[in-house]
Parts: sequence; structure tokens; C-alpha cells
Amino acid sequence: DRSAEERDRSAEGEDRGAKERDRGAREEDRSVVGSPSHEGQCFDRREFSSLGPMVAFLAMGNTKNKPSKVKTLPKKEKKTSPKREKKTSNSAGATLPKGLIPEDEEGSYRLTVAAQRLGPPDPALEQALRAAYSNEALQAEGIQVATDRILADGERLCSKALVHLESKDPEVQQAARKAGLTRPLLALTVDALRRLQGTRDQMEEAQGKRANKRSLTVVSLETALARGRALKRQTLERLVLVRKADVSLAQAIGRVAERAMRPEQLAAQLTALASLVEGLSKQANPVVRALAAAKALGQEDAEELAHTAELIRQASEQAMSRDARYEEQQAILDVLDGLCLVLLDDVLRALRAMARMTGKIRKPTLHTLAGYFGARGKAEEEPEESPLPAS
Repeated sequence: DRSAEERDRSAEGEDRGAKERDRGAREEDRSVVGSPSHEGQCFDRREFSSLGPMVAFLAMGNTKNKPSKVKTLPKKEKKTSPKREKKTSNSAGATLPKGLIPEDEEGSYRLTVAAQRLGPPDPALEQALRAAYSNEALQAEGIQVATDRILADGERLCSKALVHLESKDPEVQQAARKAGLTRPLLALTVDALRRLQGTRDQMEEAQGKRANKRSLTVVSLETALARGRALKRQTLERLVLVRKADVSLAQAIGRVAERAMRPEQLAAQLTALASLVEGLSKQANPVVRALAAAKALGQEDAEELAHTAELIRQASEQAMSRDARYEEQQAILDVLDGLCLVLLDDVLRALRAMARMTGKIRKPTLHTLAGYFGARGKAEEEPEESPLPAS
């Protein structure tokens, strides 16, 4: 009996151990199911125990293996190429030939500053130039280019030439001497450009005032013409009866009755009518005197005709004289344009020659005068236009 009780106790102990082992296995399964490699799986091994151990194993997977690591490829970084910097004369790191003057320094002088540094021009030099080129030749060249274009490129070329003339570099000084670029020549060029600028400004100011005055003159002329035409028509209507009384008088009236195409023609007709009306009271034919008196044609009408004719003449002369003064000023401006072009042509040739002699001088470029002196960017080795012919 005692041994039977001991066997029962050992059996109960084995059952109790089996239950504890079974409980431990279930807890281990739960911990494996809750691992990161089995996220989203909400089942337990016991749910598949009725299907057999193989089905449970396939459904759960191999929980003893470590979860596999997913290999992620690193993102490719975009290759950014460094931005290319434009090579300029004054930018950092720009490579310039040794001794080459920066381009921004070449255009640093205005005409006023250049005139102060160069001093007054030599009058004898301009006289010699005027003797070589007549006003007609200069005007023929000046009318080809607008004044503003001459001033724009002219200031740039003179500034460039002045920078090289004041250079302390012996090589640049020698190039200027061999090319014939001198201070007297540049001083005259700068002075001519300043005179051209002043004349242009005066003409623009006068043109504005002239436009206002001209509008008033035109209004007064139109008013005088309208008054003269009306007075002429009224007078001819009053002379219809008189002209039938005398043949010679009818012919004279017919001549002044023609249509006037110009202001001076209308003024002449009114003057002739004034003389005719004034002579009616002195006619030998009594019929003519009687008809003139019947139409109330007398001295007062003659004076009004003569006065209106004088108003038309004065208004027409004022309009014509203003146009003549403007044409005279324009001719002076054209001559100055031509003079500046002749001087700038010589300065441009000298700068081109200097650029060929030394690499320390840039080739001159043209902008507003490119159409006159040649195409922009044209090679200096190509044949250039010949200077203006001497008169």
C-alpha cells in the first residue's frame, strides 16, 4: 500500500511537471508570435493543433529562426557640377593678360572730366582740319548718323584713348606714339563732342519752344486766310452788278476772282481788289459810279481789303522765317556731326593700331557707330573704309 501511494504521488508529480512544461511552451509561443518578425499574426499554435503538427508548423513558420534583415539600397546622391563663372575683367579669379587694363577702367571718363584732364584744344589744329574738309563734305557725313549715336560711342572711345595716353607703361606709351594718338588730337575730339552735345541740347529746348510758337503762328495764319477768303467772296458778290457795266472792269474783276493756292497769292488778290474798289468812285462812267454807290462800295471797304492782305503777308513771313532758322540750326548741327565723325575715325584707327602692337590694349569695340564704321566685331585685319576725301 505504501509503495502504491508513492507511485501515485510520483505520477501526479510527473503530470504536474508535464502541465508546467506545457504552460511554459505556450508562453514561449506567445512571445515568439508577438516578435517583430510576426507582426500582424493574431493566432496561436493551439488553434492549429487539431490539424496536426505539420500544418501547425507551416502555419506558424519556423519561429526558432532569427528574423531576416531586409537590405535597403542607399539613395543615390545627385552630382551637382560647380557653376561656371563668367570670366570678366574685374571678377575675382579672372585671368587677364599681364598689364592689360580692366575694361571698366577704360570707360571711366565722361566728356567733362576728359576735357578737364586734356585742357583746351589747339585752335590752329581745328583750322587746319576745316581747311582740309569743307562744310559741305562734313555735312554730307553728318547727316548719315544721328547725333545721339555719335555722342554715345564717341565718349567711350575718347575715354579709352585717354586711359592709354595717361598710362605709365613704356610699351603703351610707345604704341600710342607710333599709332599717332596724341593729346592735341584727343583734346580737339573731346571739345568737338562737347560742342555737339551743347548744340543738340539747345536745339531740343528751342524745338519745344518753337513748337508752341509755331502753333500760334499757324493759328494766326489760318485765321488771316479764312478772313481774307471770306472778304474776297463778299466783295466779288457786291461787284456782280458793277462788272456788267464796263468790259475792262469785268476783266480786272475776273482776274482777282481766280482761286488762290498760296497765302501770298491771296494777299495779292486782296490788294488788287482794294485798288479796284477805291477807284470806283473815280470812274468816268456814271453807270459804274451809280452801281458802286448802290452796293455801298467805298473807301472803308478798300482799307479793310488792304489791311487783311497785310495781315496774311505778315503771318506767312513769320511761318517761313521760323522754318528757315530751324534749317540753319540743323545745318550747323550736321557740320558738327561730320567733324566729330572725322576725328573719331582717326582716334579709332589709332586705337586699333595700338591693339595690334601690344597685348596690353584691348581692341576697340563699337556699338552705336557700328553701322557707320563697319560691322560690330569685324576683324581689324580686314580692309577699313578710307577717310573722307579732302575738299
